[in-house]
Amino acid sequence: MRRNPGNLSTGSGLGAILLWSTTFAFARSLSEQVGPLTAGAAVYLIGGAFCLVRLVWSAKTVAQFLKLARPYLLGCGFLFVFYTAAIYLAVGLAKDREQLLEIALVNYLWPALTVLFSLPLLKKRASLWLVPGTVLALTGSAW
Repeated sequence: MRRNPGNLSTGSGLGAILLWSTTFAFARSLSEQVGPLTAGAAVYLIGGAFCLVRLVWSAKTVAQFLKLARPYLLGCGFLFVFYTAAIYLAVGLAKDREQLLEIALVNYLWPALTVLFSLPLLKKRASLWLVPGTVLALTGSAW
C-alpha cells in the first residue's frame, strides 16, 4: 500500500502546530528546573540531534550544507544562537505567567514581520492579502 505524501505533510504540519503551541510552556517549565540558558541549550541540542538523524535518513548529506557560503552560515548561526539565548533568558526571567504570555505573543510577531520586511530586500511585490494578514497578526498580538 502506498502512502499519500499529502497525508504525511498534513500530519507533520499538525505536529508542528502542536510543538509550536507548547514551546513557551515547556521552555518555562524546563527553565525553572535547570536555568534558562541550560534549558535553551538542551532543547536545541536535542532538536539538532533529531535534525541530524533526519538528514542522515534522507538522501541529503552534510556536505550539501557545507557548500553554502561561510559568511552566510556564520551569520545565520550567530543570529540563531543570539535569538535562542535572548528568548530563553526572557522566558526564564519572566516574573509570572502573564508576562510569559506577553513574551510569547511578541515572539510570534516575527514570522509576519519577516515576510513584510523581506519584500523590499528581495525586490518582490506583495499580494493584497499581505496587508490585512499583517494587520490581523499585529492586532491580535496587541489585543
